[in-house]
Amino acid sequence: QFVDRLVEKVLKGDRVHIEHDRLDDPAGQRHPPGLKYMLTELVCNCTGGPEVVTSKGFDEAKLGVQPHEWPVFLELAGEAAQLWPIPYVRSGMLSALGTVKAEICIGVFEEEASPEAAARRKVQEAGFDHFLASAALEKTGGDAARALELLAKGWKPEDGGAMSMPGSTSSVPGGCPFAGSGAAPPLGHPPVPGAAVEPSSAGTHGRVLGDGLQAKLDKLLEEDPELCCPVSLVLFVDPVIASDGFMYDKASVQELIRNRMPSPMTREELKADFVPARGRMSATVEFRKARAGDLLGFAEEAVVLQPAMADEAVTRAAEYIEVLRPEQVPALASRADALRRRLKS
Repeated sequence: QFVDRLVEKVLKGDRVHIEHDRLDDPAGQRHPPGLKYMLTELVCNCTGGPEVVTSKGFDEAKLGVQPHEWPVFLELAGEAAQLWPIPYVRSGMLSALGTVKAEICIGVFEEEASPEAAARRKVQEAGFDHFLASAALEKTGGDAARALELLAKGWKPEDGGAMSMPGSTSSVPGGCPFAGSGAAPPLGHPPVPGAAVEPSSAGTHGRVLGDGLQAKLDKLLEEDPELCCPVSLVLFVDPVIASDGFMYDKASVQELIRNRMPSPMTREELKADFVPARGRMSATVEFRKARAGDLLGFAEEAVVLQPAMADEAVTRAAEYIEVLRPEQVPALASRADALRRRLKS
């Protein structure tokens, strides 16, 4: 979902310019689905997944972001990362993108020998994923030995912990700018209190600082971490209790078992048996219903003054309705359709 959102924002907007062919051009070699596939491989690989990057090292195999547009690309990535409710995960994803800038931007070469890359590899080789490795190295000033000691003691980054933005030489004090506070200037720069971000003409928008509607939308886009799968980091669709005693989405735990991967929570071997988590399923269904209604109510309030915010709210509500099935929640589906028509008019 993250890559799909990110590439759509890039292709439909006018802030980042990449070369791509029309989907109906049979002679084209850079169709949107292919770009999404390449970036998905890259993102999964750089965040510690088992995926192998099949095309690497030459410009033709890259998304094709111009180096001078990298900060704007990261801003769009931050918007796409809002699907995850946990701030440090969102910040970790942006940090992960920073490590593969050379495979996304044309004319940029990888710096595998940098001290930062070496320290990250050392921590990841000990079995910790990219997010924990990046957070621990941030906490210890890049000292791999201290980061490993910290993680071995069970340390976890706090939601509000500050992390450096990729491609930046400074940190954002006081917390991640994507933690739902509304403080989201272009990535790579510290927040400037009272500054406003102008909406783009392409329908995507930056955060409008100090705006009441923006603060309300940020709150509505947050999701309860207790209702999110620890693997996919999004709301449960079909939660189950695995053999390690933790809850996962059924599709996620099946994928872990299929790839013979250990429990991400206990590191023990996962057995091919699990039971439905009916209580958590009911709670997640109720959350989607209630939050979809709240998001649509917000969109109805904001559609005239802030249509871009209204569109973002309707998009998230539509995702919830799709999981709930429109025929099961006809009133919500009808409201969403009416708002879509109004936003297009």
